Amino acid sequence: MLVFPDGYILHAESCFFANGANNDAKILNRLLEKDGKDSLRSFMRNGNAMLLDRGFRDSTAKLDQAGIVHFMPAFMDKDMKQISCDQANLSRKVTMGRFVVETVNGRLKKFK
Repeated sequence: MLVFPDGYILHAESCFFANGANNDAKILNRLLEKDGKDSLRSFMRNGNAMLLDRGFRDSTAKLDQAGIVHFMPAFMDKDMKQISCDQANLSRKVTMGRFVVETVNGRLKKFK
């Protein structure tokens, strides 16, 4: 689902089975490979950015190939005790932006 920062839903893709073959990253990769007027790339313009949660970490290479700017909360390496101050601040900003998306998801789940 493509959601603007103000909560407006731009586009909702069709349903996907909830099984091991369809996690967030695999679905996004499929959407990036799709062409046409309803493809994900048709909605993206230069300068647009995607705020992603950690479930999309396997899609970062395809997003980079497509030239789509993306932000995701920081990960700690195994040898790290904590992330840097800059990484923590960026993670906080991404989480605040993602809150809008999660609120929209919650509204749709409660819709009757």
